[in-house]
Amino acid sequence: MTGRILDIRTLLPIEPLLLTPGYSHTMDSAPQAIPQQQPVPDLTKPYDLVIIGLGPAGCMLGSRATHAGLRVLGIDPTPQWNNTYGIWDYQVPPWLPTDGASSTPARVHANGTSRKLPGRYLILNNQRTRSRLITFDTIAVQATILSPTSVRVEGHNITAPIVDCTGATPEQPSGDETTVVQQAYGLVFTYLPKHEDNARWMDFHTPWAHTPHDEPPHSTETFGYVVLTPQGLLIEETLLLGAPTTWKQLEQRLHARIIDVLDIPHPTPDGPVEKVFIPLHTPLTDRTPNGVLAFGARAGFIDPMSGYSLATSAHYADAYVRWLMDHRDVITQGHKPAAPVPWLVASARATRALRRSCAWVMGILGTYGHQLELVQASLLLPGRQFKAFMTPWVSPWRFASLLPLVLLKLVTTRIKARRGTTR
Repeated sequence: MTGRILDIRTLLPIEPLLLTPGYSHTMDSAPQAIPQQQPVPDLTKPYDLVIIGLGPAGCMLGSRATHAGLRVLGIDPTPQWNNTYGIWDYQVPPWLPTDGASSTPARVHANGTSRKLPGRYLILNNQRTRSRLITFDTIAVQATILSPTSVRVEGHNITAPIVDCTGATPEQPSGDETTVVQQAYGLVFTYLPKHEDNARWMDFHTPWAHTPHDEPPHSTETFGYVVLTPQGLLIEETLLLGAPTTWKQLEQRLHARIIDVLDIPHPTPDGPVEKVFIPLHTPLTDRTPNGVLAFGARAGFIDPMSGYSLATSAHYADAYVRWLMDHRDVITQGHKPAAPVPWLVASARATRALRRSCAWVMGILGTYGHQLELVQASLLLPGRQFKAFMTPWVSPWRFASLLPLVLLKLVTTRIKARRGTTR
């Protein structure tokens, strides 16, 4: 259905967020319960590993390092997760707690049809997952990194290898890559029933396309994202990959989609507001510019095609812990190990190069209004092939073998579309 475009700002008695590039922000219309603080650890005892930043990547790394027998200290001034974190059920390792997570069937709506993809998409219950992962000492304060193996916390100098897990670097990459981002604006409805029939993992329908308030449809390709979260039904308008658009345009398109999805003339969101702005061309690395070890989005785990990084952090956590233990003496002495970290071995770098090339092609297609056609073609892959295509750490040979299939799906879809328009 079509409806009048309303200004979302008239519905919410809150101010917009100040965004920092590289981060996904959530702002609540009502305060969240703060998790119970852990006791302050004894900072005079020795530690084998210090983790700066306790988002999902830092907590997963700390949990697995503790499981391997290391004495871990985690440092983060924020004692909770405020963002929305999702992962495919087939990418969840056995040790990652997902109790309390919301499970959404991955349905794709396009061209008047609906198709269910293999697997289900999970949105983590932040408080439960975080509390289950933190099996090590933590302290909610700011810390000063003195060197790659020394940090000052609450007047104590702690000597141990340091891993920076603070998320994507706030500095934008240099050159043309500054304009390649994933951007989204979303609202949560807590009072609506979290029914699976409302879920749409990707909705290519464009209820805003013929409204006078929107820019020409080809100016920015976006899609709808409607998933179940522990807090309620999240409806989001997403620019998958491309140059940043205006927040006003995303707000207008989102409101048109909300009216279309819910079939309510004047929907009133009552949950968190989410703004996402993620640079997609962050390079893979094993260290920050100041020489500190890096993991998670800080190490460039953000997938250039999808913007996901959580599953990649989970995948590499155990292998990275083994790497840290094997080279602990070398790292402690201030030297760089000869062996690369797991995500910088030759095969992993080759897969990343292929995925970046695909992202580049998607960006080129986006300038002509055809990016989402390629995305839809990839969604037509059979079950196992689709899962491999969505997995950033699949072997380069496996990923390369899927590209001709995606191209074939794209050509076939276009031919069918042209035949349909000529009849």
